[in-house]
Amino acid sequence: MSKEKTYTVKSKVWLYPGMAGWYFVNVYKKQSAELKEKYGRGSRGFGSIPVETTLGQTTWKSSTFPDKQSGTYLLPLASS
Repeated sequence: MSKEKTYTVKSKVWLYPGMAGWYFVNVYKKQSAELKEKYGRGSRGFGSIPVETTLGQTTWKSSTFPDKQSGTYLLPLASS
């Protein structure tokens, strides 16, 4: 993925209520709208958009997923 734009998100981390042990953060509504507008045509399964995420000094490739309830994209953070 080319490094076209950098977004900064400061959001509460929340645990998905299930057995998978996945944590998520919600991308801000304004940023989510921009992601959908700029990159939504290239979306993959479930409307996901591939991203490269950096948290602290760790960087990984993942995808954001649209959340119909909140109108934002969700960024998954795997639990260790």
